[in-house]
Amino acid sequence: MYNTTEMTTIYLIRHGEVENPEQILYGRLSGYGLSQKGRREISQTANFLQDKNITTLYSSPLERAKESMEIIKEKLSLPTVILDENLLEVKTSFQGQPLELLRKTNSDFDWFFPPYRQENDETMEQIRDRMLLFLAEMDKKYPGQTIAVLSHGDPLMIVKAAIEKRPMNLAAIREGHYLSHGEVLKVTIDQGKRSVTTVFVPEER
Repeated sequence: MYNTTEMTTIYLIRHGEVENPEQILYGRLSGYGLSQKGRREISQTANFLQDKNITTLYSSPLERAKESMEIIKEKLSLPTVILDENLLEVKTSFQGQPLELLRKTNSDFDWFFPPYRQENDETMEQIRDRMLLFLAEMDKKYPGQTIAVLSHGDPLMIVKAAIEKRPMNLAAIREGHYLSHGEVLKVTIDQGKRSVTTVFVPEER
């Protein structure tokens, strides 16, 4: 049952820019942490979040996400970061491939639909479901509180589209504005009703 008396606020954050000199689709591969620019972006994000009365931090277990949330944790003087696999990057067989090759053969970066999606790749619906499940669990666990959550571009774009009740198709996440590194979405959950809006985008530095 949903909390019926208090509104829960969840700040959804995309990690900072990644150090990726080989220019590959790193996906869930290990060894990809933040670039210097990425650390600057997340420092701006942390400054934005500092006065938001955040009580709890969650993060994807991947290195770039954990590193981003550690910067936020230090700025907010919170004791720990909770890791949750529901916040992971998309599972795709395209990971490890050069971005230049993908631009030539799959210019829309579509890993969700035939003919590109492989049998064991995640669908948009699977990603939507795990992200919405996470939000519902947070509402039940932290009613009336404000928490911050660190995840990845496509999962965040998908859950944003789901909250906005848009169809699960490629246009929903590839057309228009794609989340910048360090960008923050504010999700509110009030009596089970969700809303989402962009509240912060780091400046280019």
